Amino acid sequence: MKTTAIILIMLGACLLTVSNVSAQQSLLNGDFNNWEALNDVENPSGWFTLNPLTIFGYEPSTTKVSGNNGGYAVRLVSIANNFQNIPGLLCTGPLLNKRNEPDFTKMRVPFSGQPASFNFSYKYYPVNNDSCLAYMMLTKWNDVNAKTDTIAMARIILSDTVQEFTNKIVFFEYYSQAIADSMQIFFSSSIDGFNPNVGSELIIDDLYIVRPSGEKELLLSNLNSLYPNPFKDEINISNFAEDVSYISVYNLRGEMLFEQINPKGAINLSFLSEGVYLARLNTKNTIITTRIIKNN
Repeated sequence: MKTTAIILIMLGACLLTVSNVSAQQSLLNGDFNNWEALNDVENPSGWFTLNPLTIFGYEPSTTKVSGNNGGYAVRLVSIANNFQNIPGLLCTGPLLNKRNEPDFTKMRVPFSGQPASFNFSYKYYPVNNDSCLAYMMLTKWNDVNAKTDTIAMARIILSDTVQEFTNKIVFFEYYSQAIADSMQIFFSSSIDGFNPNVGSELIIDDLYIVRPSGEKELLLSNLNSLYPNPFKDEINISNFAEDVSYISVYNLRGEMLFEQINPKGAINLSFLSEGVYLARLNTKNTIITTRIIKNN
C-alpha cells in the first residue's frame, strides 16, 4: 500500500502538467498518427498515459509502433520498477483528482450519439496468463439529480495471444435511451493495474465507432481538419482526401445548432456564443467528429 500511495502522488504531480498540454487537443486521435513530445518522451496526442512517470525513472509504458494500414499504432506494455510495477494505460483523461485519488470521472470528453459498437484493431502478447482490458462508457449529465448518468457501456477483457492485427467489435449495452453528452475510453495492457504481469503488451490502432445506421465514425483528433481552431467568426475545412458532403455543429448537450450541405470555402459561425462545440463532417465513407472552440 505504501508504494501504491507513492505512485499515486507522483502521478498527481505529473498529470497536473500533462493535462495542460492535452486539454488543447481535439476530441481524439483514434488512428494514433499524431504524437507530441512530453518530458522528452513521445505521447499520442489527445490521450493520457503513464509516460509522465519517466521523470521518476520509469521506462515509457506507451510507445508508437508500425500501424495496421501504414502510419502508427500505440503500444502499451506493463513495466517493472523498484517502486511498483505499472501497466501500459491509455485513456481520454487524467486518472486522478486534485487530491491524488483515483477518479475515473476525470476521463470524460464531449461526445454525442447512440453508437452500436466500439471497434479497434489490436495485437496482444500476454505474460503468465495475463489479460488486457478495453472499454468505452457513454454518459450524460442529469439536471434533475445533479449527477452524471451512465447511458451505455462497451467493455471487453482479452486473454489470448494475437500476433496479427485483428479487428475487435465490442457492442454497447444500453441502460437508457437518452443521448449521451460525454464519453470515456480506457485501455490497459494488464487487467490488474496495481499488480500487472511485467512484459504483457497490447498494440492498438484504428479506433472507431459504428452508428446504428452502419456508418463508421472515426474517433480522430483531425487537428488540421478545421481551421483556424480556435476561431472567431469563420472556420474552413481542410486536410481531406475526400470531399465533405455535409457538416453539422452541436453544443455539448447534443443539440444541433448548424448544418450545411456540400460546404465550400469559409463557414460563417459568428452567431455561436463563445465556448466548445462538436463538428461532424460527413464524407463518402465515414463520419468524423472533432472539437472546435469559438472565441469572441
